[in-house]
Amino acid sequence: MVRLPSQLFFFDRAFRAFFLGGSLFTGVAMLIWFWQYPAAMTTFSGIPSMYWHAHEMVFGYALATVTGFLLTAVMNWSKENSASGWRLAWVFACWALARIGFLLDWPLIWVATSDLLFNLGLLWLFIGPVLRQKLWPQMGWRRSLPCCWRPMGCFTPGRLTGSITVCTWGDFRALSGAGD
Repeated sequence: MVRLPSQLFFFDRAFRAFFLGGSLFTGVAMLIWFWQYPAAMTTFSGIPSMYWHAHEMVFGYALATVTGFLLTAVMNWSKENSASGWRLAWVFACWALARIGFLLDWPLIWVATSDLLFNLGLLWLFIGPVLRQKLWPQMGWRRSLPCCWRPMGCFTPGRLTGSITVCTWGDFRALSGAGD
């Protein structure tokens, strides 16, 4: 097994990056939400703050936490060092860029692309070891990931077309578990 350089210790296991990143992001997002809440006039990449807040608590914080758990668990199940080092750093960077993109008011297509790349990276780092090691009992998780993506699939086109109804429907499906 190749040892990671000491500067990549943060990316040695997925829970370090995603639990800490999700926690820090949530603290920042809540401060921003509290700061602007009474007026709620701020938009994030053109999304009204109420919808941004709902979306980011589900797909920013919660999905980061789930990602940290799943990618750490698959390494334990498979005994492969699959979700670490530069691969994990790349997936984490895609997640972080999507969160930062909203805050810096980047074009929605950039934010959506970062989110898409993050989700594809999550799938890649999770499903590869499961298939290589024939961990068929863990294949149930494979079904759960697209259940999270379907609501995001409602939200993202809604963001790009400016349809608040579609945005709301995507977040409603995620919060209610209707994506299953």
